[in-house]
Amino acid sequence: MHKSRIPLLVVTIVLFLTVAWLKNKQQELQPTTESELTTNSTHSPLPFLTGPPLTTTSTTTPTVNLQNSRYMTQILRHSVYKSSLKKTIDLLQKAKTTPLYLKEDNPFTGTLHLIKTESPLKGTRHFHAQFFSQKKTTPFLQHMSFEIPPGKNSFPTAVRLLKESFQDLPAHPEIQKDGFIMWRWKGAYNIWALRLTKDHLQSDPFNAYEANDEGSVRIAVELDIPHNHASY
Repeated sequence: MHKSRIPLLVVTIVLFLTVAWLKNKQQELQPTTESELTTNSTHSPLPFLTGPPLTTTSTTTPTVNLQNSRYMTQILRHSVYKSSLKKTIDLLQKAKTTPLYLKEDNPFTGTLHLIKTESPLKGTRHFHAQFFSQKKTTPFLQHMSFEIPPGKNSFPTAVRLLKESFQDLPAHPEIQKDGFIMWRWKGAYNIWALRLTKDHLQSDPFNAYEANDEGSVRIAVELDIPHNHASY
């Protein structure tokens, strides 16, 4: 994800040590209903609540699809309020993105739940979600992201989508520099957009890229792990 990526195993171990901290943080989050997801947006209700699924990906040259990108950003927003593994899969299924679910059990740390999509919505791709749980606990969100294609307005569009969907973001970002912006949200999650460079593409362990993918923008919500801000 970033140049100084922390291995997944290390992140999982850190998560094991910070579960109690996270639970306290999550108690501060107010649940949001599906109807609130639409009324909190300045745009029309979400397609998965009011109509047929959106068009899925095609073989044509990728361009940013604002409606589909907004749809996916709203799923990210829903995830940090509800943090529901099942609901996330349900929303992806309603959009006909064919979600793929993988569970990895570790007897020492807990269970990692991974979600990818086989048929991303047109103009979006590389959806990736990670939830984490321990024995007899409900999975909570660790990371969720998707990408939009490169373009002159891709990064400003990503920033706009985050501000529209997360209307309670702090007035000032925690970090803002060329090609990257991040807000700390309610002390529990980091919400960010990143313009992918050649180095990002080469070091990514989950997705396959080509040279013309440079400049794609990743839109994400991610668990705020204490003392881990150096990875940005």
